[in-house]
Amino acid sequence: MAQPDTSNIESDKQEEDAFAKEHIEEMPGWTYEKFQSIKLGHLKKNANSGDYGYYDGTSMTELIALIGREPDSLIEYTQYYPGGADIEGKAGWTVELPEGKVSVTVYYNKEYDQIFSAKLSGWIFDLH
Repeated sequence: MAQPDTSNIESDKQEEDAFAKEHIEEMPGWTYEKFQSIKLGHLKKNANSGDYGYYDGTSMTELIALIGREPDSLIEYTQYYPGGADIEGKAGWTVELPEGKVSVTVYYNKEYDQIFSAKLSGWIFDLH
């Protein structure tokens, strides 16, 4: 059975990634360098308590101070794991332009104030 041609999808994604990098500075407070500076926290076991937590990353508090403003959207939720539950958050900053949108989305652990995922996205309206 022949595989579907995904070259257009990959080409569109590359074009949208480039669009996001080129236009991130149109989002108040953001630059590509600031996005690149986000260090992701790692899940580690605390030697003293034996508990797992996120360490060694950029805190959500630091990121908000760096950007100079609160996120445009913020959702906090309980994430359940086999060993318990954590309060996590999803924060987003977005700018809509005539030709498309640019968005930065980060996920963080509220208890440790650590970002563990960050994504820069672009959408070009004419591609969809």
